[in-house]
Amino acid sequence: SDLENPLAVVKRNLSELGIEETDALKVWGGWNEQPPQGPDNDLLVEFARTKRGVIIYDSLVEFHTGDEQSSTETRRFMRKFRRLAHCGATVIVLHHTGKSAGAQQYRGSSDIKAAVDTAYSLKKVSEKGGKLYQLHLESFKSRLAPGNSFDLEFIPGVGFASCQIPLEDRIGPEDILLEIIAENPDITGTKLEEIARERGLGKGTIGTLLKNEAKKLNGLWERHRGDGNTYHYSVREDTVDAA
Repeated sequence: SDLENPLAVVKRNLSELGIEETDALKVWGGWNEQPPQGPDNDLLVEFARTKRGVIIYDSLVEFHTGDEQSSTETRRFMRKFRRLAHCGATVIVLHHTGKSAGAQQYRGSSDIKAAVDTAYSLKKVSEKGGKLYQLHLESFKSRLAPGNSFDLEFIPGVGFASCQIPLEDRIGPEDILLEIIAENPDITGTKLEEIARERGLGKGTIGTLLKNEAKKLNGLWERHRGDGNTYHYSVREDTVDAA
């Protein structure tokens, strides 16, 4: 079920993934006369019970009619996916991350993580020719077995193949700066630059990233003036888990 993308994008994605037309795959999108339904739909429950196939929801926010920050509403909604799983289906739900340090795995209520058996955070590592190339999937929950993280690279017309990306290539400069700021709330720019340079970042890169990210409306961090001409940096906390 896809409420995230138009038909043209879905067709392009299937082509680039090397997926030919087959009765084994049905994409139910907003272009259909009856748009995709939530996980409590009778057709989907019957499909789960009789076919015991894979059901993918893209994305959670498009189908969740309640407040994803509310633990009560989110817990109630996630139980609908669990019902499909109890009927025999394998359910995959795509969700988005947030901007704050506490929402880098997923945004919204902690009941989202509590409700699933397995969870991965997907991160773009690199591009090639202006298009997505390498990805890293980081396991942050595995109820059934020990979780394994892994790397993938995209091959146009074929899909994704397993690969091994060096650790230093997986961690971008923004991640390094965000980690330092999260570890040192209200850190001064001078101290931040000192620590960042110890972790391998160049002075020019540090200054440019700090300034540009702080100017963004929904940037990863914010800054304010301290005594004299110093700047202080803090993580922008824009995602709060409601009780």
